[in-house]
This record gives sequence, structure tokens and C-alpha cells, in this order.
Amino acid sequence: MDWKKIKNIESEWFSCLHKAESKKTYYLIDLDDKSKIKEVEDFFNNINKYQKKYNMVYREDISKNEIKLKQETVNGYHLLINPFNVWLFMRFIKDNKIDAEVKKNELLFLWSSR
Repeated sequence: MDWKKIKNIESEWFSCLHKAESKKTYYLIDLDDKSKIKEVEDFFNNINKYQKKYNMVYREDISKNEIKLKQETVNGYHLLINPFNVWLFMRFIKDNKIDAEVKKNELLFLWSSR
């Protein structure tokens, strides 16, 4: 085994982790029903409408919360999105009978790449 190459990979890994772009936080939405994608996209495109519907007021502007990545899966989609109020989304999916889960673990993308 070439330990020099392994050491180089380790230093490269740490270098990448310390770059500004690697510190961005995203949430992953695991949507298990392909037919509900339009409803979920509508939620994020019109999140202020849902804030008013559920009588929720926020100090920060969350109207610009866009889906960064949409990946089709066997049963649905994985959506990568900036952090948002999970409680508001959970209320929305409960009211609309949508089978979805929000995953916020920072190491999620490391585990899923294996």
C-alpha cells in the first residue's frame, strides 16, 4: 500500500472541507411519491403564501428559498434546498397527505455517496 498517496488524499480532503463553499448547509427532502412533486415545488416557490395560511411570521426573508437540485429516485425525488422552517413544511405535508421526510444531517451526503 502506498501511504504517501493515502496521506495526500487525507490532506486534500481536509483542504476541501475548509473551503467556504463546503460550509454551505442544505436540507434534503426525500419525497416518496412522484405525483406530489408539483405541490412541493409550489410550496417552496410560494412559501410566503403558506406562512400566511398557517399564521406564521418570521423576521428573516424566506421568500427566496429555491430548490437547488432535484434528483429523481425509484419512488419519488430527492430535493436539495437551503435551510427552511421545517415545522411549516411538516404542517404542509401533513395537511396535503404527502409522504416526505426532511433530512438535515451534515454528513448525509458523505453516507449517501458510498
